[in-house]
Amino acid sequence: LQTLHQMINQMYQLLYEPQGGYFNGVEGLSRLIEALAEKNSNVGLCADLGNSVFVDCDPVDVMKALGQYAKQIHIKDYIISDTSLGIKGEMRSKGGKYLYDAFPGKGNIDLEECLRILKSQGYDGGISLEYVGEDADGEFLFHGSPPFLDRFISDCKCLNL
Repeated sequence: LQTLHQMINQMYQLLYEPQGGYFNGVEGLSRLIEALAEKNSNVGLCADLGNSVFVDCDPVDVMKALGQYAKQIHIKDYIISDTSLGIKGEMRSKGGKYLYDAFPGKGNIDLEECLRILKSQGYDGGISLEYVGEDADGEFLFHGSPPFLDRFISDCKCLNL
């Protein structure tokens, strides 16, 4: 970590996007971000609103605990189920939930609440819509953005869009 601290202090900004099982969810992510931020002001979070479901952690809880570190947002959604839906691309969470890619606003993640929390904490960075499903054609970006996203963007004067 010492070399990482030196690089960050000299010229870089480090944004961590939580993935995997160790530095993800509130507990694991808190350990990493708070340890790095203690020594470096150039450390932040790429707040991917979908990745914490892989460790069975609600993204709303992650944003409440760590939203103040967010410097970038990835809006991503999943359908979360206790049983298999038999849909192509099925994934599993650490605790065994079935996860399926969903267009933002069409899954089970409370994206509107996550964005409301970030906004209340003064978020003023960029937003990326992320959808990795096999049926992605980009049409939703122009014609199907969820109403909550339109409201969030129109209410924020400082977003880099």
